[in-house]
Amino acid sequence: MRGLYTAITESTPLAHYLGSSIVVVGCNLPRLVMRPTFYGDTWIFLNNVAILADGVVVWERSLPRDSIQQDTESFKKVRVIERGMAILNQDEMDVFKKLAESKQLTIRLTGDKGYVTLPKNDVANFKQDLELALNAHARLTQALQGKSAGTCKA
Repeated sequence: MRGLYTAITESTPLAHYLGSSIVVVGCNLPRLVMRPTFYGDTWIFLNNVAILADGVVVWERSLPRDSIQQDTESFKKVRVIERGMAILNQDEMDVFKKLAESKQLTIRLTGDKGYVTLPKNDVANFKQDLELALNAHARLTQALQGKSAGTCKA
């Protein structure tokens, strides 16, 4: 999935994205995970991610301070990295299924010191990744449904 990692080069002053992944623990049903990431020259102290579909906020999640990983990296200059994680519940899954059909999405990462809106090409990549993640989630759910801890093999 393209949205999981973004290459940072000298010509990329800022890069932000909303990646998706799936987690399965034991024989539990899979969960979709959203991973907002901010790369920049200064900290924004990431604490919220929101998605607007066709101009209306359809999903928003506050990110607790202790769930944010903060780091720096040096490639000719120091950049900051802030990563969050939001595990979706079933109601949110229904929202994300509808997002794949939306004509226009806007994704905003917000922090105590400002916000960024993802560029259109990154939003397009997110939509493609989301479609793949939702498809994989549905297939995993179907494969694991009805399995118990004694019959599911990890």
